[in-house]
Order: sequence, then structure tokens, then C-alpha cells
Amino acid sequence: MNDSHEQIWAKDVVLEYCKNLPEAEGVSDDHIQNWFAKYTYIISLCEIPDYRNMWRLYCNDGLGMCLTFDEDIFKEQSIANQENNLMHTFDIYDKVVYASKKNISKAVEYFKDKGIFRRFINESFDEYMNLCAFIKDSDFDIEHEMRYARIRDNTEVSINYNLEKADNWDMYFRPDTLGVEYRMRGDREVVPYIEIHFPPEILKQITIGYRYIDKEILASIRNHLNKYGDNYKHVEIQPSSLF
Repeated sequence: MNDSHEQIWAKDVVLEYCKNLPEAEGVSDDHIQNWFAKYTYIISLCEIPDYRNMWRLYCNDGLGMCLTFDEDIFKEQSIANQENNLMHTFDIYDKVVYASKKNISKAVEYFKDKGIFRRFINESFDEYMNLCAFIKDSDFDIEHEMRYARIRDNTEVSINYNLEKADNWDMYFRPDTLGVEYRMRGDREVVPYIEIHFPPEILKQITIGYRYIDKEILASIRNHLNKYGDNYKHVEIQPSSLF
């Protein structure tokens, strides 16, 4: 899964929106700082398969491949991970809502009415802030994006028994680096990411861009999948229908 930077665009606007919460749901500065210690890792997808705009924007106008996944498995996995009660972690699969700075409150209300975060989170501030992972600038609405997001705390707690203390316990907070890797964005920015694993049957189809099509490439992809035994025998490999 890629980095936590995808939610930055909506952050300030949603924070402003949170100021209108009822007094009983007010948010302390400590709570705000604790939320920003969390990371949201995102898999970005497109709800339209073999989509011309995505070939143009991300595959050099047909020089590449399009992977088609089973949406039901994304949904099942997000629910299963929540039911397994991963500590300080939950997964969400849903579509991106596009908004401008002027109408972002409508996007917030969409998710609020849908209640996808209410299943997991009781406090309104957390609910609104997690929406940032699913709100994107309307300039990108041609992408028809879906996202699988993993939201987790960026700190872990260590508890040690201490005979010299009256309550016998010491608690330590340190950065949670479990499974976190780093990559460069450009030549200046270091970006964190994590790996997430899905069952092989989630991959349904591989579509080959028109600038990439020849018999040798089709055969080499099949041969590569065959290295994994029967796990990917079900995967269809075909050329794009658009070119």
C-alpha cells in the first residue's frame, strides 16, 4: 500500500468543518495531535476497467498493463480485518468522493450519511478526519477512483513490570515501524508505505496495452503466473479493446 500523503489535500478543510461539531463532541488539542500521529495507507484503483483515460495518464498511452481485481474480495477482506480486531488498525474499501474547497462539506455529509466510519469509530472528530482518505480534489474526477485504505496508529505501547513503582507498571510510547518501508518521491521526499496481502483469487484479469502487445509478451506473462502453481490459472490475459 502506498503512502499517507493522499489525505493531505482535504485535511485543513475537514478540520475547519470539525469546528462546527456540537460542544459535547468538542475536540481537545491532544486529541488532534493523537490523530495526526496516525497513518493512512492507500491502494488506489479505478472502478472502470480498461479505461482510456487511465491508459493515457498512467501507462504512457498504452504502454503497460491493467490489473483487474475482484471487488468482492476487497470488501470481504476489509470486514474480516476489522473482525479480527487488528490493534489500532482498520481497513475500509469505498469510492473516492470528489470535491472542491467550496463544496467539501457535501462530501463529508455523504460519508456521514452512509455511516461507513460509524461502524468502527464513536467520536465524530475521528470519523471526519478519516474521511480525508476518501476525498479528493475534483480536478481528478476523470479517474473514477476507488480506494482500499488501512488506517492505523503510528505509535505502539510497551508495558514493563517495575518492582520499584507502587503500581508496578511502566508504559513507553515509541514509533510503530512494524512492516513500514520507505521509498523516494522525486529526489527529496521520503515516503512510508506498507505491504498488504490478498488471496491469489483476487486477481481476475491482466489487460495488455496496445503498445505492449505481441505473442511473446502474452506467453511470458502466462509463464510467470505458472511459476506460482495453480494459484493464478484462473487469470485471463487479453489485449486492450480500446486501441
